[in-house]
Amino acid sequence: MLFPKSLTAAEKIGDPSIRAQRMLQIARQWKPISPEKGIEVLGKALLEARKGGSPAQEPIILEILQTQASWEPEKSALIAKSSGLAATQARILLEGSKVLRTRLIDEKTKILEQALQLARKDKNERLMGDVAAAWFALVPRKGLDVLGQVENRDLRVQTLRRMAHGNGSLPREEARRLLDQAADEAARIEGIKEKIHLLKEVASDMAPMDKEWARATYLKAYQIAEKEFLTKPIF
Repeated sequence: MLFPKSLTAAEKIGDPSIRAQRMLQIARQWKPISPEKGIEVLGKALLEARKGGSPAQEPIILEILQTQASWEPEKSALIAKSSGLAATQARILLEGSKVLRTRLIDEKTKILEQALQLARKDKNERLMGDVAAAWFALVPRKGLDVLGQVENRDLRVQTLRRMAHGNGSLPREEARRLLDQAADEAARIEGIKEKIHLLKEVASDMAPMDKEWARATYLKAYQIAEKEFLTKPIF
């Protein structure tokens, strides 16, 4: 086979850093065909990289360990401990966490796709709003796409408010944009009492971010109420 011959040739390279780099390349090429063999060759590359014993070897050692962490993210903590330097350990842990997060997102999106299909089948818009909010936390654009399939404006407003609250990590400007959209949706609701009620709720969400911005929304609700009262008292 080509890989064993390439590995044998790599082992004859004089410079340990270049030798380790070549073995890393072979390991990456071998892994899609045989994960076990890829890991084995990666281990050999690490041993070769550490033979140099000089600071010049640190970059290739880090690259090898990061590769290992991306292949075996569940072992990231153990891999990081073997590196020694705190900064190197942090980079290895970060690499492993990226892979684990991607896997988690993939698993969750599969579940959410199933939930969305069931919600559509049942014609349950409230459930679709729940799915949209859950998806927004993982993939914002997808969450908004799902929300766009909800026809009930009241549910759209409530879901946009939930998205804006999130888990507290949403950037302020993004939260403001969502609440602006919620206010626009609320202003289009037909029932006057419901319209005013929802605008006030959105304004209360806005208040902690920008009092003037919230006051403008409260004013919009007041003006709607005043206009309605002049034409047909509702109180």
